[in-house]
Amino acid sequence: MDARKSLGALLLVAAVSTGVLAAEREPAVPVTTEPIVYVLDYSDTFFTEPEYLNRFKAAPPDLLHMGKATPISHLWGPVRMYRGENQWTGGPGHTLNWENIKLLTPDQVAERIEHIRETLKAYHGIGIPEIAPYISYHTIAGDHEKRLGFWEFYDHWDKYTKWAGPRPAQDPFTWLAVDKKGKFLPGSCGGYSPDYYAPLHRYRCCINNPDWSGWQCQLIKLNAQVGYDGCFIDNTHPDPCYCDHCKTKFREFLAENRNLDWVHRLTEGLDVARLALDSDKTPEELIRRWRLLYTGEHMRVLHEAAGDTDPEYKIFPNSGRIDDCLVVGSQCARLMFESTFAPGLMSTDEPPETADVVIQVADGPAEPKRIPYGYQLTNPATKMEMKATITVPTKAQVGKPVELVVDVLAVGASKADGDAAEDFYLLLRNEENGNEARLELDSGGPIGGTGSSRKPKRQSGLLKTTWTPKSPGTYSVCFGFRYTDDSYQHVRLRPYEARLS
Repeated sequence: MDARKSLGALLLVAAVSTGVLAAEREPAVPVTTEPIVYVLDYSDTFFTEPEYLNRFKAAPPDLLHMGKATPISHLWGPVRMYRGENQWTGGPGHTLNWENIKLLTPDQVAERIEHIRETLKAYHGIGIPEIAPYISYHTIAGDHEKRLGFWEFYDHWDKYTKWAGPRPAQDPFTWLAVDKKGKFLPGSCGGYSPDYYAPLHRYRCCINNPDWSGWQCQLIKLNAQVGYDGCFIDNTHPDPCYCDHCKTKFREFLAENRNLDWVHRLTEGLDVARLALDSDKTPEELIRRWRLLYTGEHMRVLHEAAGDTDPEYKIFPNSGRIDDCLVVGSQCARLMFESTFAPGLMSTDEPPETADVVIQVADGPAEPKRIPYGYQLTNPATKMEMKATITVPTKAQVGKPVELVVDVLAVGASKADGDAAEDFYLLLRNEENGNEARLELDSGGPIGGTGSSRKPKRQSGLLKTTWTPKSPGTYSVCFGFRYTDDSYQHVRLRPYEARLS
């Protein structure tokens, strides 16, 4: 089977199992490929030392990741650096400064492009079949007030249209991802870094902004034209952006997909026509899944951007979670999930028969086999973090009690923060008739912090409850609680409920 097609089939199954696509499960497609040798090097020695090539002649790798040596840098534009900027921050003993990222002249850009092209030919010539550089999903760097870094490039864009294409109409500061109040998002890949990072003040752009998306497509075209076989796209974890472009695309998505099974389920009882991206009534899980899908669509757009030059050009995204990455990378040839977390709920037992966690209740005898699921909540948008093991039976019998257990292992990103969770419960919903059973889980107060009762911290807790089914059917399982984070007032005593899938 063609590797790309087989990967697509695998990704479809994986996405279905996480509940992102249609609820109906496709048959699993066993996919195995021979291991490859992947060499990653962010230095500039590939381009500054011709003899460096000799190191690879005896055993050429299958995939060579040549750092960030692109015709035009995604961070600053056409500058002379061939190496990764993270190694040269401008701090004590480092050499990156504004002079080192000074713009090249158009003639120098042409020389740089030819040098990259000839270097790639040489490395391909010794038997390396696939070579890729790095760009980011969302970062530019510089200073928008002093018009340095990427802004200096933007102000002189017309000199480089031969390679960069027409200058985007809007200033790069308008490309940034913003929160609900319109402020651009901070963080390691957005907002100002310490002073000694000078040129590496980084900003997060939104992929739904047509100027940023168009610029990334142009970068991919350039990379393909000089001879790269693909591109490593870093930071491909969706940003919690609420810019006007995101709001419009979210409304378009709902208009086109309101009857999709999981969209219908998540919006049940809500007026879909009035749901907005920044509305408090819009389910967070709906937004999360939409963001993953549009990121996956963006990967497809980037792949198509190289199509005229190289139809086999490979997009290689790097995400933080394996379940997110499987959806984001559904259009991609390779995937990386760096610093991954457990994908939603995981079981070391046999996989469940459905995409969601359910309990099958019968009138007759049923073996109440209990399966422990690893639960991990990490939601950057709400600042909620929790780890737990949730144990529920796969089957139950009408009139016969069964035990359900939630072992809360940790609340908050660390024991040092003030996060707390309380008022825990499990909600069991009959999928046939909609009847619900709410099972309170007595935690004896908050876990992980002081919560509303201001009691001393308790880092973990074993919570148990018993349920006696009254009618047969398929029961979905929802887990709920109230969450407090004293550092973020909008997360104080916030109710949270999610179907386990």
